[in-house]
This record gives sequence, structure tokens and C-alpha cells, in this order.
Amino acid sequence: MKNVKRFMNKSNLANPIEIIKPSLEDMCTLDQITEKEGNKKNAQIQVHEKNHEEKEHNYLKTTTMPTISPLQLDQLERSLEYVEASEITNEQNICVVLPNLTPQIIFTEKYISVEKIQKEFLPDYNLTENMWLFQRLTETFDQKIMTKQFAQTIKKDMILSINTNVSSILSYHFDAFIAQYNLTHDAPLILEFKIFDILANLKQYFEVKSKLKKLGCRICVEYMDLRAIGVIDHNITDIDFIKIPWNKHDLKFMAEPFGAEIKAKIKALNKMQVILIHCGEKEAITFGQSLGIKIFQGFYVDKLQSQ
Repeated sequence: MKNVKRFMNKSNLANPIEIIKPSLEDMCTLDQITEKEGNKKNAQIQVHEKNHEEKEHNYLKTTTMPTISPLQLDQLERSLEYVEASEITNEQNICVVLPNLTPQIIFTEKYISVEKIQKEFLPDYNLTENMWLFQRLTETFDQKIMTKQFAQTIKKDMILSINTNVSSILSYHFDAFIAQYNLTHDAPLILEFKIFDILANLKQYFEVKSKLKKLGCRICVEYMDLRAIGVIDHNITDIDFIKIPWNKHDLKFMAEPFGAEIKAKIKALNKMQVILIHCGEKEAITFGQSLGIKIFQGFYVDKLQSQ
């Protein structure tokens, strides 16, 4: 089987989706995925820590705590200045998942762990309840990630994605980070933006998109609602990957007349660039595969890799 990472090689940046397509087809061919290669791939997998992203989300959402104040946010940001980014980050693999086969890593997302920060600095306060204060905090997260020092800690053979704010790409922090990253990595960096961040300032996004394409980076839009999948023209926004969160309520929605329309829209987008995330159970994988999705992220995917 050809190496799955070849689709990210900088020598061929024209159309990442077309480049990844043969890799996925290769994976579908059982006689090309030998037991030996499966074991080798397994040895490279780093199983995501137990405090994965879904756990963070549930922990922060269900725990009743007072909301952080502006003063506490300022104190927290000052405290984070003395913390190494590697101490507060988690990582999770995004994988092709096919029946009866070991998940194959496409890329790995590194992100700041809100749960780690909360438990360490403000265990009795909710960091995410106030949307505006949390948005300010995520800008601090970007600065922690976007350093030369952090770029040097990334394994050379890792295809990396980081979630960030659109505005942070225009900062000198990102310029220093990407310069160091490109010195030691052949695979281009993947930047993940939340859909509402893009829509909040489309003019700025187009400026950022132009900058990233010149640098050879990829763009991933996350938290695209399944029901709105056809609203955004991915050709205009120049999206390489789209992340859709798994939601059990979508099972009922897809059973309605809208279901066929959604499937058609996903197929039109090119199913190989759609990623179903927050997959904490087998049901999520089954649902995604029924839509033609082959790429997944979540705790259940981590579990499959560890088996």
C-alpha cells in the first residue's frame, strides 16, 4: 500500500482532494493492506489521552460552576505565559475507517486542553460559559501554540493540524511559527477554522486564505452543521476539509425526506474531504459510512487504533 501521507507532499499542491483519493481507494483493496503493514502502522499510533476532546466538552458543559470574570481571565492569561505549550496540549488522530481494517492516520490535530487548564488554574470556574471571554482566551491559546519552540517539538513525520482563529494567521506569532515549521517538515500545515469565525469576517478570511495558499497550507472548516452542508460554497471559500460533528439527532433527520438531499450534497462536495468528528461510539461510524464518509475523528476511533 502506498504511504497515506503522500497526498500532503508539498511537491504536489494543486488539488489535495484528488491526491488523497487514490490513497483511500488503495485502502479499500484488502490485498494491498497486509497484516505486516497494519502492525507497522499500529506501532506509529499514539493513542489519545483519556481526557480527549469529547470528555472535555462534556465535563465543561455538565459541571455547574460560576462563570469566569474578566479579572480572572486576565490573571489566567498572565499565568499561562509561564507554561510550556506542550504541557497543556492534547492530540487526536483523524483517520480513514473502513470495515474490519485498522484505522489509517490521515493527519493529527494538536489543540490546547481546556480541561487541563481549568483543573490546574481555575477548577471552580467555567471557562467556556461566557462566549466573548472564551473567544479572548482562544486568542491566547493561539499565541501559546504559534511559537518556534512548539514547532520544534512536532515530529518531522507528523502531518499536523491546529485549530485557530482566522485573525491569528495575520499575527507575527504565526509568521514565526510557520517559518520554523516549514524548515523541518515536508508536509504542509493544516489550519482549522470554525465556520462562524469565517462568516464573522469574510473579508479577513479571504486575506488569510490567500496568505495560507501561498505558504502551501491546507484549510479545514470545523463545526459545519450537517443540515447546512449545502449552504457554503466550498469552491468560493477554498476549503480542503470539512468537519461535521456527530449528533444522534441527525439519525431522525436523515430518515426524513431531507436525508436524500443531504447525501447528494455530501457526494457533490466530494465525500473524501468530509470528516465526521466527535465519534464517541460505533453508531457514529456506521452513520457516517452510510453517508459515504470515510474519514473520522473521536474517542471511538482512538479505541479502534488501540485494539
